[in-house]
Amino acid sequence: MPNIFDNIKQDLLPALQNTLEVAYRADFCIGYFRLSGWQSLDTHIDKLIGGEGNCCRQLPRDLV
Repeated sequence: MPNIFDNIKQDLLPALQNTLEVAYRADFCIGYFRLSGWQSLDTHIDKLIGGEGNCCRQLPRDLV
């Protein structure tokens, strides 16, 4: 069963940071991108090796 993050009972940021700690890649589908929010994840994203299959991608919402 998927988790629903409402930022009241369950916060998305800590769960996302914990997931990125063990990730080798990340794909994000973002409807609204705010650069200041990215600062909370940038250290986790910087740890990704990069290149094909080991990177972070921001997918346009309309392509998913």
